Amino acid sequence: MEYTNTDVAALNVLLEAQSKSAVNDLFLIAFACRSERAPSVQLQAASEMLGGVAVEKCQLVLDALKKVIMRCCYVSNIDSNRVVKMLPEEISEQLAKLIAQIVVHHFPTWREQLLQSQISGPKLLDVDWRVDIKSASDLLPRMAAPTCVVELQVQEGQRRKDELPGVKNVAFEMSKEEITTMIQGLEKIRNQLAGVAQ
Repeated sequence: MEYTNTDVAALNVLLEAQSKSAVNDLFLIAFACRSERAPSVQLQAASEMLGGVAVEKCQLVLDALKKVIMRCCYVSNIDSNRVVKMLPEEISEQLAKLIAQIVVHHFPTWREQLLQSQISGPKLLDVDWRVDIKSASDLLPRMAAPTCVVELQVQEGQRRKDELPGVKNVAFEMSKEEITTMIQGLEKIRNQLAGVAQ
């Protein structure tokens, strides 16, 4: 995702902003409208923050800010120097430092919101378990046998970006042998993950 000449020109429009807090507010508008065109109300507000710049130009500024935000949010650890290096060389050093300061300040919140808004599979939220002794069974050997009842709280996978995923509870019973088999399987998974991480 390289910066175009249009992006560089749009970023330089930030020099016309009324204040540093106005630039910060423009970043917040850009992040809020990251997946769509900004509504006319927000474009008008952006125009006022930039000293009356045309609404069309404000949209270009917001698009350039979205690009900055997305480039920075794909990096796991970010600091001001790294943000400055990710910006186009054609913008002034003072503007680059201001942008870096704003991005670093909002980075944890933005990244968390981006991760939460991803369309994903089910997530395990909570695990509860208890050991029960069977007191009734149609087979005599199963009487008084300890079993483990496991209850999982699972957040269903998000199918669409604009819908909230549901939460459902799944309960099941396991014998000692089944628990042993499951633990062995989980240990294999842990070992494979440890091998990949190295």
